[in-house]
Amino acid sequence: MRCPVRLAGLVAGLALSVCNNVSAVVSPTVLPMQDEAAITQLAKRWGVAVAAHDGASLALLSANSQAYYAMLQQLALQADTATLQGLEPIEQLQVLFLRLMLEPKALQAMNGQQLFAFALERGLLGQDLRESDALRELTIAGDTAQGRLYKFGRDDWPDHGLQYFVREEGVWRVDLRGELERLRTDFDAFVVRSELSAGEAAFFILETRLMRKVTPPDFVAPLAAEKSAGSALQTADRNRSGAVR
Repeated sequence: MRCPVRLAGLVAGLALSVCNNVSAVVSPTVLPMQDEAAITQLAKRWGVAVAAHDGASLALLSANSQAYYAMLQQLALQADTATLQGLEPIEQLQVLFLRLMLEPKALQAMNGQQLFAFALERGLLGQDLRESDALRELTIAGDTAQGRLYKFGRDDWPDHGLQYFVREEGVWRVDLRGELERLRTDFDAFVVRSELSAGEAAFFILETRLMRKVTPPDFVAPLAAEKSAGSALQTADRNRSGAVR
């Protein structure tokens, strides 16, 4: 009588083993090698898209990175002088470039992809990225990773900055932290070379790119200026109406 019991137990064990194997096939564990391949492919797609000034590359960014450019857009439209002064130099420059290179209505109407494409076209971001760059020195720690780009795939020409990646909902995305660090490093190096203060250096870069002098009205938020102009018109209309009466 014990044999049927042992046989039933063996069958149950085999069934459980088969179920576990099926489950493993349906939901495979992501291995480090798979992560490495996914991140390497992502870095390649990112480099190609940025080199082509493709606004669709916004979709390759992490949620925080996408929100960062949306924040810059709102600052360009609404930030007053005090708010601008509270930003670090590279953010001041990004905001003022968007404000002064675009008409307010055009800037306001831009969606995320259009804004990002404009930033890439004007060299506000990703200026040093090339489609031939190769990602090396990749390290992965849980849902974050970092690596270094080698220009044109040459081992003897590593980029001076790092590229960062984050995994969101199972998908690897580019974190703009690397590009922002690059902008910050380049700005700090210019300050040292030029022997200017950070504020003077920011003004010099801004005026050089715009090819004109920066004046106080440039620091007035476009939406605030429009609101002020509208209020002034309403006041004038009320005054005219009062005078007629």
